[in-house]
Amino acid sequence: MNAHWYSSRVTNGYTTFSSSIYWPRVRDTTQNCVYLMKDDGSYTFGRILVFAFDELRNDRVVPFEEFVTRDPFVGLADAICQGNSPAKARALNALFLVCTANTYFK
Repeated sequence: MNAHWYSSRVTNGYTTFSSSIYWPRVRDTTQNCVYLMKDDGSYTFGRILVFAFDELRNDRVVPFEEFVTRDPFVGLADAICQGNSPAKARALNALFLVCTANTYFK
């Protein structure tokens, strides 16, 4: 018989991980946001949905909701350039100023 266990919280040593459904009330901190390395060596951010444990194979699966972390300014610049607003030049200038001051997406 293949036993599967599902949990909304897992502890590994002194580190506790919880799923997004573990504590649904409003709070100042979160334990369900993770930074993971993919098989191809790239990294991704996500929010843990649940922990699944296959007792027979001693295997763990963690489905999570992946966050989009690409540069949002690229898409915004494309949208501005495709538009025909009279404020297009001012919008592109403002976007350029924001991009040069940006320290998060580099």
